[in-house]
Amino acid sequence: MTLKTNIKALIKKHGKEKVRALIKLQPLNVYMGMIACTSSSDPAFPILCEVDETEYKVEEGYKIGWKPIEPFAPTPEAKMVSCNGFASETYYQSDFDSLVQEGRIKIYVEV
Repeated sequence: MTLKTNIKALIKKHGKEKVRALIKLQPLNVYMGMIACTSSSDPAFPILCEVDETEYKVEEGYKIGWKPIEPFAPTPEAKMVSCNGFASETYYQSDFDSLVQEGRIKIYVEV
């Protein structure tokens, strides 16, 4: 049985603090302590993420941001390292719902 996912409704019901997503992310590489980027040649790992409303608010129904949860989040104090956590991701909410439907992203609700 396949359930239709609506991330906006799920977050409205449970709160953004209780909804998590397992998203495949690539490592964030830091060069010279100030240039951060990901590389398509790096493998992606499933990382537990939380909602990030820095740029987009979920209730707007447009896009949704996700950022890695500690200890996978980038830290500003780590300098001159080859891997400084994992990058954040932003999706259109409809695309995100489709990725969940396809099984490429897993959603968890804290009870």
